[in-house]
Amino acid sequence: MKRWKPVVSEGMPPAFAYLGAPGALTSEGSRGLRWGLHNKTFALKLAQIATLFEHLEDETSVFLSRLANCEPDTALFLYRAIKSPRARKEVLEALLHRALQNAECGSQYDEVIREFWACANLRNKYVHGRWWTGTDKTKRVFFAPATDDGKEMGKALPASVVHMDWVIHRIQRAHQLTMLVSRSKPIPDEELKHHLPLAPEPSARTPGRKTRTSASRRRKTRAAK
Repeated sequence: MKRWKPVVSEGMPPAFAYLGAPGALTSEGSRGLRWGLHNKTFALKLAQIATLFEHLEDETSVFLSRLANCEPDTALFLYRAIKSPRARKEVLEALLHRALQNAECGSQYDEVIREFWACANLRNKYVHGRWWTGTDKTKRVFFAPATDDGKEMGKALPASVVHMDWVIHRIQRAHQLTMLVSRSKPIPDEELKHHLPLAPEPSARTPGRKTRTSASRRRKTRAAK
């Protein structure tokens, strides 16, 4: 009985092109994709993103206590009672911009809230996204953010360790920024930028590899000409 072989075509989603490369799904141990994350390097990065963000949330509750002028223990209880990250962001913004005791707070306070929200979105993107791992020895990883239509595999791209490292750094930076603003006297903006630099966001996609199938097609095209 013939085994099924997917056909690779130009413009095919990377995950499908990976499956359609020579040897895919043709024998035991050949190239295929497993649901989930089975690559230790990427699994460690994902664990770091998820666990570091929890500590950022704890520090954000201390920031809330400063804005609300209450004890940190009380602020932590209130913070955890608010389940939605968006609602937490809105509460922090309301206290910062409307409470009279915060009228003199500078732009650093706004940056704390912006960074909390940015890190929350990055964390949710990776934690709630969909992962696939290659069954060959490279254990190549594909990732797609969760979508409403449920067609993540068709949108999956090769995952990037570089981008995940950048997300980890941004969460750590946000934690340090929040701690400095929450627990110390105001720091000049220029001094804060010097101590807490943030590199531009890298691509979330690892550069794709050209499959032998595509290379073979190009050679045949040139030969026909």
